Amino acid sequence: MNAITQYLRRHVVWLALLGFLAGCAGLLVPGTISFSDDDMQQALQRKFPVEKSYLGLVDMTLTHPQVSSDPVNQRLALQLDALINMVGVDHPITGHFTVSGQLQYDSDHKTIVLQQPELQQADIVGLSPSGARLLRQAAGFAVTEKLDGAVLYRLSQDDQRIFGTQVVPERIEITRDGVVVHVKHN
Repeated sequence: MNAITQYLRRHVVWLALLGFLAGCAGLLVPGTISFSDDDMQQALQRKFPVEKSYLGLVDMTLTHPQVSSDPVNQRLALQLDALINMVGVDHPITGHFTVSGQLQYDSDHKTIVLQQPELQQADIVGLSPSGARLLRQAAGFAVTEKLDGAVLYRLSQDDQRIFGTQVVPERIEITRDGVVVHVKHN
């Protein structure tokens, strides 16, 4: 009986130690997932060029999205090139647009998406003020329609399970180098 008691005590101690270590592993789970502007650039590149026609008056092609982080305003900024053909203008018009948007976690699809994109700046050369105003409105519609909800990062299974512990995004922070998604234990 003494040998059986010692055997059980030894195994109970080992089981308790393993349980303790398993509990500590949860404390060691990193609190962030990071991805760079380049990662988002690659995701957005697949969505371009964007071609849009408005009432047969304006045909616009948006190309070459360039992603940059705006940590001060916690927004993602995009610079886009535009090639525009307008009724009454006998040559293509070129322009450059700056768009910014917020990032949000889509829990249904396990993705980080662009939300509420806004046209911040439109540099258009060679148009009258009324033509430039019309073009800015068309660009604003195109940007909202094409980029609202655009997937910038898809969380992998590895992102969602760290050291065997399930994690979910809690907060998204835009930094100088890209995006940091703060996670919590599920």
